[in-house]
Amino acid sequence: MRLFSLAAIVSLSLGPFGCPLQPDEGDSAADGQGQAGEGQADGAAADADAAQAEGEEANAEEGAKTQAPPSGELPPSGELPPSGELPPSGELEADVAQSKVGFAVDRATVGHVGHFEDFSASLTLDAGTPTAMTIAVKTGSVVADRKGLTQHLKSADFFHVDKFPTATFTAKSFTPKPDEPSGHEYGYVIEGAMAMHGVTKTLKFPATLTIEADRVVGEAKLEISASGFGIDYQGMEEELAEDAVSLKIELVFPRVEAPR
Repeated sequence: MRLFSLAAIVSLSLGPFGCPLQPDEGDSAADGQGQAGEGQADGAAADADAAQAEGEEANAEEGAKTQAPPSGELPPSGELPPSGELPPSGELEADVAQSKVGFAVDRATVGHVGHFEDFSASLTLDAGTPTAMTIAVKTGSVVADRKGLTQHLKSADFFHVDKFPTATFTAKSFTPKPDEPSGHEYGYVIEGAMAMHGVTKTLKFPATLTIEADRVVGEAKLEISASGFGIDYQGMEEELAEDAVSLKIELVFPRVEAPR
């Protein structure tokens, strides 16, 4: 009887095929952990693929930014220019040795020309577009085509250099001309304030800006009224000059520092 009872108990606990009726908790936990590990590994691999794809896309976008712009176009601020060129942005100072501020005036007998030897100018560009410009001229540096006229121009009859030693021009706006640019030459209508002989007047005149690899050249021709700035010399008839004074300005702004 005892043997039969023991066999029945063993049979009930193992089931009809000798296997436990309920799974072992340790084995179930191990199987769960294995499946979770496989899921985590698959997720990590997917994340790595996504990160790699995003990195490749970012690199492609960055590469597109650093490519040179189409021929004839200037690169926007902050982007790299074509190989071998400097970005046409920032403030540039004129090289006086290469620049010129000249004038011409007609008289009753014969016309005269002259220029100023001491002046300075600065030009600010933003991606090749001018945004600011100033010119300062020392009136005492005037040189005319006759020595006697040079001294007369410095007197109170004309520039009165002791009282008004400096003439200035400050640009306020640069309006692109409707003409299509020719190569790297761009046309503008410049408007600004000119101060000379104690008088400040607004001037508007056309100008060109040529952007080259190593320099920027600005050129302008305009006429001003001498009497408009309080210069109205009343001398002998043969010395009388026309009121209109022609100015010719050529400013060269190096884009690289000169060797020292």
